[in-house]
Amino acid sequence: MRHVPTIVLVLLLAAGLQSAWADSPRRVVVTTEFSIPLNPPALEGDEVLPPGAADTLSLGVGYRFWGIFNASAHLYNEIVYDADKPVGFTVRPMGLFSGGLGLEIPLGGPHLILDWQRLFTGPSAPNQGVVSYARQTKIGVSFSLTEMWRVHVFSRTIRNFSEPAQELVEYEPFLTDPQTRFATIGIGTSLRF
Repeated sequence: MRHVPTIVLVLLLAAGLQSAWADSPRRVVVTTEFSIPLNPPALEGDEVLPPGAADTLSLGVGYRFWGIFNASAHLYNEIVYDADKPVGFTVRPMGLFSGGLGLEIPLGGPHLILDWQRLFTGPSAPNQGVVSYARQTKIGVSFSLTEMWRVHVFSRTIRNFSEPAQELVEYEPFLTDPQTRFATIGIGTSLRF
């Protein structure tokens, strides 16, 4: 009976190695995503939405390993709607980036996406330094259009804001409550090389 965990561990290791060897050589992933908030906070006066609570466009790069795992980093940009611009909007860096790990599990056609990222503010953020901002989780589904091109839809939740983030005066009314969370839905595409 004591050998059962060892046998299960060996089988899992064999399955993981088999999926790594059988995996497509396309391991580098370049991603872009557009997301909109489901519960944006109401603004009063001169208040500004905190990073992650507005429409965003993110650019990311990742590396797939062991078949279903993905390590990635993303840079987030805020979409500012402005009727005076020729296209009606501009894209502005919000000083937010992330890094984390995810899974892309095949479901016999589409793939289930599970992702955990740690968010950081960058030098262009109001605090003028790199500090931990929050954690985010993502769940979604991806569809293969070609061997190297995929489209995915997802839901992302940003929560567990750090103490340095809660101390930012610009966002004080939004981030001081420990239960604060921002939920977004979005669509994205990725290229695999």
